[in-house]
Amino acid sequence: MLAVSNWAASASDLYRQGRKYEKAGNIIQAYTLYAQASALDPKNRTYTARTAALQEKAVSLQLQNQAVAAAQAAVAKAAAVTNAFDEDDLIPLPVDDQADIVPVTNLELDKARRALPPPEVKLTSGHFDFHINAQPQELFNQVAQRCGLQTAFDSEFAQVSTQKVRFDIEDVDCRAALHAAEAATSSFLTPLSSKLV
Repeated sequence: MLAVSNWAASASDLYRQGRKYEKAGNIIQAYTLYAQASALDPKNRTYTARTAALQEKAVSLQLQNQAVAAAQAAVAKAAAVTNAFDEDDLIPLPVDDQADIVPVTNLELDKARRALPPPEVKLTSGHFDFHINAQPQELFNQVAQRCGLQTAFDSEFAQVSTQKVRFDIEDVDCRAALHAAEAATSSFLTPLSSKLV
């Protein structure tokens, strides 16, 4: 009983921290904490509901952050190649407080507005059976490998849960298997390239 109460207290602490981050507007951090709380105490409907409620917004914000970082890197590379900017055409690109403001031309801004779609993942075709009993990170590795993908994990993902997850699913394609793995581990995948999630 003592071990169970310590486990529940840890999940409740994560949930309380997540509420603070959500109120402060830090949705990605709040979602991460809710997901950790839900993984530690999967029977708690409040934790699961808050995780589900923020999942889509957290993914969207994460993709926006990645797009801004990619745009900033492209602008920095272009600025290194040529410094022939006309001062009148420069406008500041809004970025977070921790980064320097990088000048961009109106032409570059127009190109950035025509954002490319996220990468489309190329999955192995066919139907598979999965019978895995592993920690969430290893579960994702095995499912992704069978589907022809490689994985890269958020630095905090391994801390979410060290408990093994029993994952038994039969006669499913890779897309369904990956969605089931997300549900089983209370986490989500984001495509980084056609073969990396």
